[in-house]
Amino acid sequence: MQHTQIEKYIANFKAELDDLQNYPYQELVDIIQDVGFSCTCCGKCCTAAFNGHIYLLADDIKHVRNLNLDFLVPAPGFELADREGRMYVSSYAMKMNPAGACPYFLHGRCSDYQNRFSICKIYPYMLHREPDEEGNHIYRQISGLNQHGEYHAEISHKEACEIADMIYSYEQAYLDHMLAFYQFMLTYFTMHNLRYSRQAYDKTMRAFNQGNEIDVCVYELASLFPCRVSLQSYNHHFHP
Repeated sequence: MQHTQIEKYIANFKAELDDLQNYPYQELVDIIQDVGFSCTCCGKCCTAAFNGHIYLLADDIKHVRNLNLDFLVPAPGFELADREGRMYVSSYAMKMNPAGACPYFLHGRCSDYQNRFSICKIYPYMLHREPDEEGNHIYRQISGLNQHGEYHAEISHKEACEIADMIYSYEQAYLDHMLAFYQFMLTYFTMHNLRYSRQAYDKTMRAFNQGNEIDVCVYELASLFPCRVSLQSYNHHFHP
């Protein structure tokens, strides 16, 4: 019973994977054409103020490691804590610059556009479940609707299908990653006689939000990489 919470997370992500496979493809294509999003290069999506953080998948991390390790920080929203208050997080995120923008965002443009991250390639589209005002889980397909860019541009059926394919691919990769993370953590906690503790999690987050350093283990390539972070590690206001 000590790992019930982690097992619930595993079950939830398995259910989300099943739901993703069953989501009607043509419905997503229709939404893409109906919204008709057109990027105006406003740069809002590259900032922490607008998007919080840029969550990185395995290929994204590999690319950043080849350029500048200092750009990586444990992704905000640490998922787990053990009874000692050690945090565990599923991946890295980009460390925003002091102005609160992605370090690749220079002179109003992405300086590495051809190699932009997985989430950037599909933005503002998405396909994952979020709770509505009544707590029922519904699918959200667009981020920041009417807050940036332009809408009702003409998008051909072929282009809409290409976008839909990228969305499905990203969401599949993200859910696979999260499932692998929780399955790994279940095994890790069992092998090391650790237990998930919400009380320790809340206590550590209070210390973190007060500016103290905390221990965080980052999941990458089926391993955990320990580090110490504080609010200053993120260069901008942190949203747990």
